Amino acid sequence: MRAVSTLMTLLLVSAWARAGNCDACMETAMCIRHSKEETEALKVWNRDKSKKDPMVRKAALDQLGKLNNDHLNCRHEKVAEAIADALTDVDTGIRDAARGYLATNQERRTAMAELTKLAEKLIAKLGKPRPGGRSGNSEAGLEWDNQLAFLKSVLDSLAGFGDPDVVPTFEKAIRSSNVMLAVAAAKSSMPIRSRVLVEAMLDKASLIADKKDPDSQGALKELALYVNGASGFGEALGDDGPAWLKAARKFWSGQKGSFVETPDPDAPPPGEPK
Repeated sequence: MRAVSTLMTLLLVSAWARAGNCDACMETAMCIRHSKEETEALKVWNRDKSKKDPMVRKAALDQLGKLNNDHLNCRHEKVAEAIADALTDVDTGIRDAARGYLATNQERRTAMAELTKLAEKLIAKLGKPRPGGRSGNSEAGLEWDNQLAFLKSVLDSLAGFGDPDVVPTFEKAIRSSNVMLAVAAAKSSMPIRSRVLVEAMLDKASLIADKKDPDSQGALKELALYVNGASGFGEALGDDGPAWLKAARKFWSGQKGSFVETPDPDAPPPGEPK
């Protein structure tokens, strides 16, 4: 099968830069021209999404995904729902393109819900041990690696929404029994400054702070960085994991309030023009 290169998704960036509103469209009513374009793009997608050739599927997805760039002030749930169908495509490039469209220019609530639904499924699947061990090269193990990489990108997209509703999904991932997944989720969660997530990271760190194997020590080192970045605790991990954890918990117990904020509070939500 001819794979669609993930480099194609870079085109989303340039397309987004040219995005804007339509003076003839209203929030609840699309102009005649754009309504016809949307109807046609949905028709093409429903016709081509099951075609064997990935280039045909990708072309139909792009036609649908780029629609809103001309009318960001009027975006329909049905378009985001249709794009979400491609999140399970067998082609990596198509899946990632669908994720990119949902993360940038689709109806916000629907896009966030679809990405959350996918993340939850992948978290449950990847919570199980990697087939063949941590470094095995079995086909199942490599597929597990690919799915973890895709989950990371999905979590990055969810974090970009800066919405409190995504916190439970990140907490579930950070508390996963799979340490690789937990660390990846902690890293992706950095734009979401949530007390719940800091506490989940500390709890995860407590499970490996006493372990001396290289994998656990490496995971603890990363978690310490993310705890410090999210909480404001400034003490480096050093050689004594339990001591650092005790100090971090003491510091954190003195922090009051629950908060969720994006790094730039003046930035518009994803999909909104600047």
